[in-house]
Amino acid sequence: MPRAEAQARIKVTDADFRRIMVLGRGAYAKVVLVEDRRTRKLYAMKILNKNHIVQKQQAEHTMTERHILSCTSTHPFVCHLKFAFRTETTLNLVMDYCPGGELFYHLSREGSFDETRARFIAAELTLALGHLHSNSVVYRDLKPENILIDADGHIKLADFGLSKEGILNVASGAHTFCGTPEYLAPEVLLRKGHGTAVDWWSLGALLYEMLTGLPPWYSLNRKEMYYGITHGELLFPDKVSPLARSIISLLLEKDPVKRLGSKSGVHEVKAHPFFADIDWQALLEKRYVAPWIPPKTAIEGMYFDPTYTQQPVLNSVTNPSALAQSQFPDFAGFSWNAPGAYQDIASSVASVGRMPIGSPPPMNHVATNGFSSFEDEGIVQVRDRIESNDAEDLAEESEEDGGIAGNGRQSSNGGGQGEDAMLFDIEMDDQQQLDVCDQQPSNQLPPTPMKKKSANRRKDRDRDKNE
Repeated sequence: MPRAEAQARIKVTDADFRRIMVLGRGAYAKVVLVEDRRTRKLYAMKILNKNHIVQKQQAEHTMTERHILSCTSTHPFVCHLKFAFRTETTLNLVMDYCPGGELFYHLSREGSFDETRARFIAAELTLALGHLHSNSVVYRDLKPENILIDADGHIKLADFGLSKEGILNVASGAHTFCGTPEYLAPEVLLRKGHGTAVDWWSLGALLYEMLTGLPPWYSLNRKEMYYGITHGELLFPDKVSPLARSIISLLLEKDPVKRLGSKSGVHEVKAHPFFADIDWQALLEKRYVAPWIPPKTAIEGMYFDPTYTQQPVLNSVTNPSALAQSQFPDFAGFSWNAPGAYQDIASSVASVGRMPIGSPPPMNHVATNGFSSFEDEGIVQVRDRIESNDAEDLAEESEEDGGIAGNGRQSSNGGGQGEDAMLFDIEMDDQQQLDVCDQQPSNQLPPTPMKKKSANRRKDRDRDKNE
């Protein structure tokens, strides 16, 4: 049988994976650390509840996410989709497991990063965003929660629940009010229509946050924050270098047509002097040693929010009381296997010996440009989780799954891991009018439909910084 035909005939099911721990939850889905019983490889499996996808009218977004992942996830800095399959009540995306956790986890604990580390992360993100834009995809939800760190310390962009295909222009093509409040571009807030330039704005906001500890114009008063984004002057702490100020200011240009990256795309961003020491081909080939690498002896899940990792893991999320199968959309075309999946499975089944669970491949780094190397030996240990079959727990799990969808600041269909890598974001109906951008800030927050988790996480960060 030809390999391509055999590949297409692989039937991946929920029974092929052993669930180890919960990594995160979102509005429509949750992400679970799983072991492939056939290969003993670890993956992050995003589980989306069909019932809630239908109720929240997220079917189109979900199919878009799956399609984008299958088309763009060969890039080294984009989370790789391995399998996509359906059950009676769920849609499942099996992706890379990134043991370093979310960038948010590290940033919230360290407060800010030095410029070398921030530059390294921003450079890898630049290549990831350039790859998406070359495929006519606008990401629209760049934030620390959606950036994962792999076993070698490199980043993986995750959670494509708010991404949109077919966007060729820097300032037009998309109109939905969506994203995460702290990182929204002015043209999104002002409902002018938007294009790929919103991703360069978010990169500037993220770089500012990595260097200073908070996003630009951040305020607990969302009206005040929106006014700052659309009209405010950009100010920097003294510790931010002139080159960093320059690239951030150009990325945070309020006019999307004049914004850095809007004239010649990713090449324009790469050419900025802030990245002068970066060998872009070496970076793409992962020949740089990352400034921080997860220790090989680290316990699985230790760089994810313990609020999730300490939750019990159930063998199934099937909800017998959910809508009848006939009431669900067909989701035709959702199931998918990555090229090479058949070969991996066949070779693993044929082999006699198997690597210990969680053992990372050997890392042969080439240190360049002064990035520090990291050496450690040992085998990653997987924390055993309690799997419960109790009927009451199962019912509770099914009920909770209704609130998960892949969103991270609680918002959409995240493809990430911590917090479902989750789209903690906001999405407003086209009829809803945003009037806060043209008004001077007041003490009253605008009634934006952002889920609670986003604000709570940011408050936690502020509290940690003050302690």
